[in-house]
Amino acid sequence: MIVLYVDGLCEPINPGGIMACGVVAYRGKQRILEASTAWASTPSSNNIAEYAACIHGLRLLSDMGLTSEEVVVCSDSQLMVRQINGEYAVHSENIAGPYYQVQQLASLFHKIRFRWVPREQNTEADALSRQAYKAWIEENPELFRERYGTYMASQKQIAFLRRLNITPPPYVSKQEASRLIGDALKHGKSPSRHSRLGRCNFEKDE
Repeated sequence: MIVLYVDGLCEPINPGGIMACGVVAYRGKQRILEASTAWASTPSSNNIAEYAACIHGLRLLSDMGLTSEEVVVCSDSQLMVRQINGEYAVHSENIAGPYYQVQQLASLFHKIRFRWVPREQNTEADALSRQAYKAWIEENPELFRERYGTYMASQKQIAFLRRLNITPPPYVSKQEASRLIGDALKHGKSPSRHSRLGRCNFEKDE
């Protein structure tokens, strides 16, 4: 069985920011796939980026000739997973296209499931998406400053993160800094998204 972890982001503002995605796949304990990418396009949002990550991962598995294997796709986006599983309807025109792309790609696989996992179990895909986001900024610094400079975390937020023993991610936005601070205060410790990936035991799935 292959377990595919996917994650997408839209930073430093959602909607309207830079989108990036990361994907990681395992067969047992063996990592068989790792990829990431970032891009600037409109419309952009976290939800679109989450779908793009799923599409990217499924395409790569298909290109690797793995459609005959059982696949479990893991995402920390409840909206996307529930839409793909038919629990939620798709109302957004911006999501309709990616939704159908996922359905078409899923139909190529012999057996495939989509499962929501907590953010703490998706840290590798998240880290890859953030690496791609950072790389995009470093390749387009002037464009980034012009469009998004006002959305970056304040020095006060950065200082508070450090007092909480949290190393701020490169180019962290105001909204992401606020989330990290909120998580740390809620749990009384640094946000668990920086911890090592914890993988689920899908063999015991009902």
